[in-house]
Amino acid sequence: MKDPATERLENQLSRISSQAFNQLGEINGLDIRVAKRIALVILEFSCLAQNHGSIVAGRRAFKQMPQQWVIENLPGLVEEVINLSDEYEYRRLLDVLHEAGSPLLQEYRELGLASANEELREAATEFL
Repeated sequence: MKDPATERLENQLSRISSQAFNQLGEINGLDIRVAKRIALVILEFSCLAQNHGSIVAGRRAFKQMPQQWVIENLPGLVEEVINLSDEYEYRRLLDVLHEAGSPLLQEYRELGLASANEELREAATEFL
């Protein structure tokens, strides 16, 4: 039995594409507009949610997407959904990138280290 947050994520993704939740590993084979909508929902769960279960469900889904697809598409998606000047959202993005072992962690960490915002610099420093 799936936890409620995972069920919510699966339901939201199935509204975009019926088998999206079960085919995250093949997201690169979907129409790019559909794939990006799926990834945006996953980012929202991973980085915007306040509920721990939703964050965990989003992170699990994020890790299922092919890393090369994420590397190529994440920067544009982050611009659409993540407020990089908000410490909470920025920290959650670093968390998901760290957990996924993404090479993009370095790029986003450097962004925080160069920020005038002390909270962002602090968050970025924690990932050194």
